[in-house]
Formats: sequence, structure tokens, C-alpha cells
Amino acid sequence: MFSIDKIISFRGFGPIYIDFILEISGKLIAIEVKSSKTISKDDFKHIYHLKENLQSKFDKGIVFYTGDMAMKLDDDMFALPFGFMGREMTNNLASITAYDNLPSQTIIS
Repeated sequence: MFSIDKIISFRGFGPIYIDFILEISGKLIAIEVKSSKTISKDDFKHIYHLKENLQSKFDKGIVFYTGDMAMKLDDDMFALPFGFMGREMTNNLASITAYDNLPSQTIIS
């Protein structure tokens, strides 16, 4: 089990924002929540911006959406249905390899 050190909402300059950022043992997990049943690359743009600026502290990015397919986009970027917000996610969130077995997907914008 792990503990979350901080939960913040991030608003940068201009339109850059991220719904939630969790800090766990000094690493950051960026979370966006979307009401769409589909995912596009655009849904990850703010998370990628955070990753570029906080390289060593960035652990993973997750977009929760109303679809039903869990997808791995990159080594550290994931699209997960809302149903993953339960116990399984809580138990595995801190592990870098928790979602490595998800099918890799190419998302068309």
C-alpha cells in the first residue's frame, strides 16, 4: 500500500491545466477526467506539457473517460475507463509497471 503525499489541481499560464496531480513518494501522476466516450491525442496535451517541464519527477499520465477500453498510449500514458477508479487502481497506482500489460493503441486525433 502507498500513501498520497499531495493532491493538487494545476493551472499554468494560458490554457494549460490538469485536473489532478498526485504526488506519491516524490513522483507525479497527472490525471485528466473527460466526459467523452472516445479519446484523442488532444486529451493528453496538457499532460505531455507537464511531462516535458518536469521530466525527472513525472511518473505517468492518466486520462479517465466514459469509454470501456483501457489503453496504453506510451510507456507512461494511459487512457482508462471510469471503472478503473476503484480498488484495483488504488492498489496499483504507485507502481510504474501496473498498467504495462495493457494493449498499446494508436489514437487518432
